Amino acid sequence: MGKRRLLLLTYHFPPSAASAVFRLLGFVRYLPEHNWDVTVIAPPEMPGEPRDAGLLKEVPACIKVRAVPIPMGITSRVARRYFGDSVWLPRAWSECKRVVAEWRPDCVLTSSPPAAIHALGHLVSRRFGIPWLADFRDPWIAGYATDAAQSIRGRWAVRAEWSIMRNAQRVIANTPRMCDVFRQAFPEHSAKFTVISNGFDPERFQQADATTRVTPPFGLTAPATQSAVTTLVHAGELYHGRNPRPLFESLARLERTRRMDQPAWRFRLLGQSIENRGDLLAAVRAYDLEHVVQFEGQVPYGDALRAMGTADILVLLDTPGRRWGVPAKIFEYLGARRPILALADPAGELPWVLGTNGPHRVVDCHDVAGIERALTELSANLHLGHLTALDEQHVRQFTRAELAAKLAGELERSLEATAS
Repeated sequence: MGKRRLLLLTYHFPPSAASAVFRLLGFVRYLPEHNWDVTVIAPPEMPGEPRDAGLLKEVPACIKVRAVPIPMGITSRVARRYFGDSVWLPRAWSECKRVVAEWRPDCVLTSSPPAAIHALGHLVSRRFGIPWLADFRDPWIAGYATDAAQSIRGRWAVRAEWSIMRNAQRVIANTPRMCDVFRQAFPEHSAKFTVISNGFDPERFQQADATTRVTPPFGLTAPATQSAVTTLVHAGELYHGRNPRPLFESLARLERTRRMDQPAWRFRLLGQSIENRGDLLAAVRAYDLEHVVQFEGQVPYGDALRAMGTADILVLLDTPGRRWGVPAKIFEYLGARRPILALADPAGELPWVLGTNGPHRVVDCHDVAGIERALTELSANLHLGHLTALDEQHVRQFTRAELAAKLAGELERSLEATAS
């Protein structure tokens, strides 16, 4: 049997460096091992989002990428005010027609957000009779207490989401709780829903600089360090209300009470800080943490991996109150094999990712005293060599090779369902 052919439609693919890119890059890197060729249609970049040209080297040579720019003329900029990211769809549709005529894919996969991408997958599926899978990296309407139906745009979104659930052969959620939300909102289509989480590539951490403290894949957490500094690293953008101020306050308390024989604190923030950067700098000054907190801005992906692998503690800042979905960076953090301090809702889904055992802590993002206790415990365990070993079987399920295998299975099931 010849190779199957998948058409992947997304707004996020290299050289974009948005967090969504790494999920899709993982799929296309490993799907060829499961007898699938892939052609990608995506913009070369999204306005205002980070870009890393080095990520293009991560795309296998066998993957065909059709870069379709987002229209940026005066008329298009005006249209974006009313139609948002949908202004890209007419150009993308023209490219879809060319790819189908030249290549005839067996399946089409769309990945959101933005949710507008699913309209394109539906159109390709309906026009050409190609099985369609809709991948949701975040929820859209279902599960939110919303008055969306009170506006014209909201009513359209409600109908569009229902149409996706009705017409897609398979619907993929990236967490179990999101999948449950879909099943509750659309019980008549519950058989379509499945979970494929985000993930990480163990070998990327093997390839990091040999001078770093990166451990072999699936080895134990790195041994105790005798460093005079405990280094915290947050890798990723600060947006959607993700607020480091409670952590700043905890660090200020710890610095004020630190004994001379205890390690000093250092907090590195990598990535764009697109919300209230000036206010965050003012907060650092107010807490007298200029010698502790470093805003390092956007860095290449490889540099971010090295920073994760050499951190003493990795910091995750989640959106307050989020009960389903998890930041994609948590999976890279797992791959870095370092202790993780997650500032998030303990009733959310992060405990599902981190597991019940291991050297990690989940603390409410507003609990300054709880953050202080967690930092004290993690630092003490780290420097004394008392860290709990990782649960290797739990971590292994989040490797991108395993997740691509699951996607290949869903693609095959879609083809079988269409043929029957």
